[in-house]
Amino acid sequence: MTWLILAILAPFIWSIANYVDKFILTKAGDSNGGSEGLIVLSSLMSLIFALGLFFVIKSQGIVLDKYSIFVLILSGIFEALYIYFYFLSLEIESASTVIALFQFAPVFGILFGYIFIHEIPTGMQLVAMLVIFLGTICLVVKKGEFHFNWKVIKLMTVSTLFVGLFSTFFKMAGESVPLWTAIFWQYIGIGLVGIAFLFSTKAQKQFTSMLTGSAVIFSGLAEILNIGAVLALNAALVLAPVGLVLSISSVQPVFTFAEGVLLAFLLPKIFKKDKPRFNLQYLLGISLVVIGGFLIY
Repeated sequence: MTWLILAILAPFIWSIANYVDKFILTKAGDSNGGSEGLIVLSSLMSLIFALGLFFVIKSQGIVLDKYSIFVLILSGIFEALYIYFYFLSLEIESASTVIALFQFAPVFGILFGYIFIHEIPTGMQLVAMLVIFLGTICLVVKKGEFHFNWKVIKLMTVSTLFVGLFSTFFKMAGESVPLWTAIFWQYIGIGLVGIAFLFSTKAQKQFTSMLTGSAVIFSGLAEILNIGAVLALNAALVLAPVGLVLSISSVQPVFTFAEGVLLAFLLPKIFKKDKPRFNLQYLLGISLVVIGGFLIY
């Protein structure tokens, strides 16, 4: 099934981009973090991509009704906001744990799919939500301690809420218009968020500090990876239900786990703190969120 290949390809590409983002935030961020500057850099690159796309599909290729344009721009705004809260989470937590918390996304995908496009959840999907919740507890509670990193949980809950929104809104309009046209307007929305952040003094300072050769190069690489993942996800969304596509993303922690082990071995000075924990609790958590993701559909 084409949609299944695309749905698996997206989390694989994103899992690589996650570590590139972590590297940028670690090396290019300042003492106050770097999320604001990085979202500006990422959003402006998305805007450049949209402008490049404009010259490829020509002006007549972006003509849509006002409703579709509005929905797709909103989808882009929601996508940029999910990325921003994800960046904030990466500043304070390992990439492997942050990505595991992305498994809230299918839950919001089902919720907003039901609200906006009347995709009705089944009893099994509700059971799957509980399984994901239990798996998440295993991931965020330190071994031998009953302590939650509530800040990360809150940030990733907001982030995945926006994942559910941007995916649902893209599907609402993207199913009935050419894919590249839909992506153009979605990326315009992402670019608008970057421009809005530029009105913040903090974002301006962080953005300026990131305008170095290495930061721009790695940001460009991350954005190319993100664009590739979004293209795969968007193509899958127009072929299958939102909750189904997002549930396949439950395999991302597996990719992230394997890559975290490899990077901690190859680049220990940079990714030592991001090395996944080798204990039964963590492995149980990953297993539960993966199983829960698949049980959703």
